[in-house]
Amino acid sequence: MRTVPTPNEIDAVAFDLIAAHAAGVPEDTSLNDLWSSVALDSYGKFRGYGFGYTPAEARTGAWITAWWPECDLRAVPRIVPGRWTFQIYPPGEGPVFRRTTTTP
Repeated sequence: MRTVPTPNEIDAVAFDLIAAHAAGVPEDTSLNDLWSSVALDSYGKFRGYGFGYTPAEARTGAWITAWWPECDLRAVPRIVPGRWTFQIYPPGEGPVFRRTTTTP
């Protein structure tokens, strides 16, 4: 399994996001049904998260959110620098699904 998104995957997901936004497609998918991913830069610092129907879509979404909304989706870099890592989680798992508890 690839560990970083390819330029073609980045193009495809960015295009899908742009098209869905332009068409006003409602997002009604439960995050529990999607793969998730966390993007970490070459220093191990959190840079983005993503979701998708496949691990590749989730990984690519994490790369895109590392740059967007600060830049236009068309301007998101298509090449992932070396030493970036992407942690992939199956549907319903991963950091975004961990509950935090508070004590009264």
